[in-house]
Amino acid sequence: MTVRPNRLGGRHMAINARLILRIVPAMALAIGLAAAPIAPAAAASHPHGSVRVALLNGDQEVAAGDEDGIGIAVLRIKADEGKICYVLAVAKLDGTVAAAHIHKAPAGVNGPIVVGLTAPTGGAVVTCTTADPALVADIAANSKNYYVNVHTSVFPGGAIRGQLR
Repeated sequence: MTVRPNRLGGRHMAINARLILRIVPAMALAIGLAAAPIAPAAAASHPHGSVRVALLNGDQEVAAGDEDGIGIAVLRIKADEGKICYVLAVAKLDGTVAAAHIHKAPAGVNGPIVVGLTAPTGGAVVTCTTADPALVADIAANSKNYYVNVHTSVFPGGAIRGQLR
């Protein structure tokens, strides 16, 4: 972590991408352990929900993506409530972050948007969203058929992508 002066004479911390990619998986592991192991079939009824993770990069885009862009999405899925709470962090993206979504498709295939996510315009976002409980249950049970996609002004079709696991 580096500390540098800002334009107003104060100081702020710049968190580098490597630090984000070390901390967030550790947080996901801790959250997952706290919730106890959850079989996909039981995820819809477990009171703590289930945790899914996607590691995002440009190589996973079907068309050309951002070569050096990286990101991570950690989702806590509560199917009974139709609720997905998540951390989405990105770094080294070309252009301005424009949108983020969950799409339905296996790896290597483009698919339709099924859940809108808050775009991490400041580098990271921590929030929740709601969707149809049946869809949320399917995301939990069949996560390999869904991916997280972040779009930028330079890559409007998708800068980085990662399959949920």
